Amino acid sequence: GSSMVSIKGNAKNAIYLSLNGREIFIEKDGSFTEPIALLPGFGVVTLTAQDKFGKTAEKKFELVYEESAGGVAIGNTTINTN
Repeated sequence: GSSMVSIKGNAKNAIYLSLNGREIFIEKDGSFTEPIALLPGFGVVTLTAQDKFGKTAEKKFELVYEESAGGVAIGNTTINTN
């Protein structure tokens, strides 16, 4: 089956943030937490940020979820659009 994990990070200066094409709510300080369902095996998560000047930045994370290991760990990430 799938496993729920949380993508956490900080997108300072971003006014828009999306995870795999789905918009994410950003706190006033730029932090965000977004749950995502992972299927066993290899997966790619794409974070896209946009700032008030219209600049965009994209970050791809390659994840390997092993059911036997009890899940996957994703470190804190910072997205800069400049």
